[in-house]
Amino acid sequence: MLLRRTTPIFAVLLLAPATGLFGQAVVLSPGDRVRVSAPTLAIESMTGMIAAVRPDTLVIDPNHGSDRRALPVPSFSRIQLSAGERSNTGAGVGIGFLAGAIVGATVGYLVGSDSCGRRGMSYGFCVDKAGAAGALGLGGGLVGAGIGALIGSRIKTERWMEVPLDRIQLGTVPEVAGGWAIRFSVPAP
Repeated sequence: MLLRRTTPIFAVLLLAPATGLFGQAVVLSPGDRVRVSAPTLAIESMTGMIAAVRPDTLVIDPNHGSDRRALPVPSFSRIQLSAGERSNTGAGVGIGFLAGAIVGATVGYLVGSDSCGRRGMSYGFCVDKAGAAGALGLGGGLVGAGIGALIGSRIKTERWMEVPLDRIQLGTVPEVAGGWAIRFSVPAP
C-alpha cells in the first residue's frame, strides 16, 4: 500500500530536474564550435568556431583565422553545437575482448588434444580442445579488453547537440567590461 502512494512522488522528484532543463536557453556565442549546413549557399557541412554574431548572421571561422565566412541564419538547414569530446574506452574494451577471445579460442582449439582420456596416454596433464579453447579464449579476451581500453581511451570523438532552427533567437546582453554585445541563443525544447 505504501509503495502505491510513494511511487508517483518518486517519479515526480526524478523527472522534475530534467523538465526544468527543457525551458532553459542554449546560448551560442563567439568561440563556440558549430557545424552548419546551408544548401542555398552550397554548404553541405561546415565545421568551425563562431567568430562573431551579427543581427541575422553568424560569422564562422572553419580554419582558425584564414577563411571566415558570414552566413545568414535563415539560410541554415541544420546547425549543431559541439558538446565536447569523449573517449571511446568502452568500445575499445568490447572490440578488444571480442578480438582477443576469437584469437585465444582459435589457438586453444588448435593446441588442445583429441586424445585426452584414451588408454596408453602417459602424460600427466591433458586438456581437450574445448577446454583449451575456453581457457585461452577467456584469457585472450581479457588481454584484448585491456589493450582495447588503452587504444579506445586515446581515440576521441566529438559529440554534437542538434539546435532546432525554429528556436533560434538573437539578442543583446551587457558585457562584463561595459558596453554591449550581441548574443545568439537557442531556447531548448
